[in-house]
Amino acid sequence: MDCGYIYVKKTHRNFDPQLVDYMNFSKYLRMMNDLHGLTHDPLAPFDIPSEYSCFRVIEKGKAMLFCLNHSDQIVKPEKTKNNLLNFGNHNPTGI
Repeated sequence: MDCGYIYVKKTHRNFDPQLVDYMNFSKYLRMMNDLHGLTHDPLAPFDIPSEYSCFRVIEKGKAMLFCLNHSDQIVKPEKTKNNLLNFGNHNPTGI
């Protein structure tokens, strides 16, 4: 978590609307933010694997507990030379 980002498996959210614990994507993102201190960041400076969503850590304590409780659902992003060259300032607008 020292990089400030984590990948969470997309299967962490239940996709079946017929099940009791189903959440639509926006409700899921609010829950991740409020309960786990993570905010969705699809423009993060990493090559995000298709089976994961990228989240930025905004509250380290909550995020650490999430990582401990869901270690089978998370992966730490790897910084690569290519990623650092292409996204070094993490400012996709160029402003």
